[in-house]
Amino acid sequence: MNQIRKILTSAVSVAVIATVASSCGEATNAGGQRGNTTELQRRWTPQTITFDGETLKAPTERETYVTFSSGAVKGNVGCNGFSADVSIAAHAISVSELSKTTASCIPGHRFEGKFFKIFKGEFQYAISKESELTLTREEGVIRLIVK
Repeated sequence: MNQIRKILTSAVSVAVIATVASSCGEATNAGGQRGNTTELQRRWTPQTITFDGETLKAPTERETYVTFSSGAVKGNVGCNGFSADVSIAAHAISVSELSKTTASCIPGHRFEGKFFKIFKGEFQYAISKESELTLTREEGVIRLIVK
């Protein structure tokens, strides 16, 4: 009887460990989809920002990117580099005040200016199957893709 009890206890323990391990890093995002928060930890290319009723496309004459890592985000969206602390929850990303460089940029970098205005505070996020990250808050939407 003790042998059967040990086997059953071991089997239950293995099942519990497997279940916990398979759900590590998983979260439910704003769209209600289950996802792995490590999916955010890659290099994203900004596509558009909708802010103040206007949609702007990311500049193409320079490389633009946003990279999330454990507790931080960094990138460049046209002229100046930036970084900030982030916390990622099951359905939200919270971005601290940005630290950014202050290079003298050519006129026309409206995208960067709008990005810096909106990219702070809390966002709801969704990652589509096509590897598009959508960050949404009351003031606007940022769309990024993996390239």
